[in-house]
Amino acid sequence: MDPILLIVVIFLVILTVIKFFEDSFCLDATSAGRKIVSFLTGAAIVTVFLDLLDEIYLGIHAINDFVVLVLPVAFIVVFLLENHIYHHSKKKKYKEQRILIKSISFLAGTLVGLIAMSNFQENIFKEIIFMALIVSYDLMREVSLHLMHEDRPEKLSKIDYLLKILMSSSPFFGFFLAYYFDISDLVNIILLTIFGGAVIYVLMREIIPKEKDIYPIPFLTGVVFLMAIFFMNFYV
Repeated sequence: MDPILLIVVIFLVILTVIKFFEDSFCLDATSAGRKIVSFLTGAAIVTVFLDLLDEIYLGIHAINDFVVLVLPVAFIVVFLLENHIYHHSKKKKYKEQRILIKSISFLAGTLVGLIAMSNFQENIFKEIIFMALIVSYDLMREVSLHLMHEDRPEKLSKIDYLLKILMSSSPFFGFFLAYYFDISDLVNIILLTIFGGAVIYVLMREIIPKEKDIYPIPFLTGVVFLMAIFFMNFYV
């Protein structure tokens, strides 16, 4: 198997496992969890500025300059969706909120699977950086969404369990869509730009209102770790 394809599959398996057990953890609720989120935030920031935005703008200018409008539109749409969820957090609207959260989770998983398969990087180091950003983004998004609701079913029926497996497999759903169907360069850059807008929103949401909750050492560790991989891309 192509080593870059293997890296993509490994990261998507990790993401699928995280999605399956997402109801069993709440990283924001503990000190150790906040350290993990701080690490992911630092790593994601470096990846966005050193790799993702570069790929987005190069792709946009090579295909159609107007696609740049997708970046702020994606940011605004994600903001409005999460704002809608916050305003439907009352118990009487719990079912609607739960469905909306699961739908967003499935769509986000499908999107990252599509992007992962459609944007193979030129070498292993760049692929690791790119996939690390995808996993970091999805984990941070899931953590924040799950903070919005506290009630969780203790037991799942067989049908619920099967649905949970299917929903958790959304990254591979996107992966196989991109694998079996030819995605044009225009559609690919639009998807990547949507992802970029969503990532920037999640990072702003994690940092701006929570400055006191960011742990400096894990945050800087994430920054240094991804910068080290970035430099290895040039010198190894």
